[in-house]
Amino acid sequence: MLSNSISNRPTLVRLIKAVNSLLVLLIMSVLSGAVYAAGSGTEVEKSPSVNELMTDAREQLKEGNYKRALALLSTVTKKKKKHADAWTLQGFAQRKLNKPVKSARAYERALVINPDHKGALAYQGELFLSLEQPDYAAANLERLSALCPDGCGELAELQAAIDSGELTQKW
Repeated sequence: MLSNSISNRPTLVRLIKAVNSLLVLLIMSVLSGAVYAAGSGTEVEKSPSVNELMTDAREQLKEGNYKRALALLSTVTKKKKKHADAWTLQGFAQRKLNKPVKSARAYERALVINPDHKGALAYQGELFLSLEQPDYAAANLERLSALCPDGCGELAELQAAIDSGELTQKW
């Protein structure tokens, strides 16, 4: 009997090692799944949505915090490259920071995404006025007139800017 248990010992050792290996694999797969699930949920919860970022950016713009707004809007356009509103607001913030080239590029991106974006057309028209290009501003006004036959805020805003002549400035 003693000789029989000694001869089975290598088999028993192999069996124990195999069970241990399986347990390790099982534990690792359970833990990696839990970590993956925890990481996925946490990332989603920590990362603000595009809508939240846009709301925050608009608040920053209202308060005159143009650089902070640009940071938020940049995050939006990294998440959603074809977000015409975000590009429009980037153009607005850049214009307020006296960066006409960056402003123009942002408005152009918005208008490539949505050629009828009323906000981009109005703000771009204001940029044209500030660059002493009233003919281009007038062209945007015509486009807005066609888009808003019954009038709209963007049309009224650009018309008022053209009428006042206040936006003309030297860069």
